[in-house]
Amino acid sequence: MKSQMEIFHMMYEDLEKNRNLITMRGINEYLTQEQAIGIVFDEYPEFGQVWTAYQEIMKAMHNKDLSGFEDIITHYTIMGNDMDSAISTFAKNYKGIQNSITSNYSNGRVEGMNHKIKQLKRNSCGYKNMAHLLWRIRQIF
Repeated sequence: MKSQMEIFHMMYEDLEKNRNLITMRGINEYLTQEQAIGIVFDEYPEFGQVWTAYQEIMKAMHNKDLSGFEDIITHYTIMGNDMDSAISTFAKNYKGIQNSITSNYSNGRVEGMNHKIKQLKRNSCGYKNMAHLLWRIRQIF
């Protein structure tokens, strides 16, 4: 299933459930994406629980459902895997996550500008003079 890893990152609603059979290399069968996930969960039920928690978190964040996200954090049962540390990190940073869910503001534009500046520095292999670097940054923006 390594070659089909992207289906585990998809939302459950976006999975192909009854059409578009695909060949699974490791299984050598024609299956829908939902059937392939079902086979993996039958073999590894703990992974199925982690994936379900992941889906609930993603759905709450995508729908900007703060009460649903809070329910997930408070009613999560410890499974003894990496999802436990992710949930504890969410609980520790709850105030910031709450702000990002309830607010319409994003730092995407600032992050894009930072990425362009870092890419410029990487491609140029450094500038001898700081004024030249600042001049080049002003040209980009």
